[in-house]
Amino acid sequence: MNLVLDCYSSTMFYESENTSKDIHDEYFIYNLINITIEKLGKEYVVQVVTDNASNNLAASKLLDVRRPHIFRHFVGHTVNLMLKYIAPIKLIWSIIIMAREVTVFIYDHTLVLNWMREYTEGDLIRPRVTRFSTAFLPAKH
Repeated sequence: MNLVLDCYSSTMFYESENTSKDIHDEYFIYNLINITIEKLGKEYVVQVVTDNASNNLAASKLLDVRRPHIFRHFVGHTVNLMLKYIAPIKLIWSIIIMAREVTVFIYDHTLVLNWMREYTEGDLIRPRVTRFSTAFLPAKH
């Protein structure tokens, strides 16, 4: 699961959680969102945006009980539909392919990977061909 932040200066990737072994029920999603809110500071979070999948809707109801001041908004699917018409542009796909090639090269060569981590103090977001908006978001610095 990708967690993305949006603030007045930009939208950025915050972190990714490997949840492939987990059951994505409302309690799991609620806990993931709640822990992230605690890490960020509850006074800084005003809105949670997700799609309208039934597990997300149920998680948002749990969140509403604990944090009624947070606005819940289900525009994730709408944003994805809007980007659907932007993503097919050939230039964007060629950039994603080039970024993937650079990423694969770096992660396949440990010396280069260590240099990259040393000088950037972080890791790359591995670009993927995806229908979701996270393919268009920069990493935090």
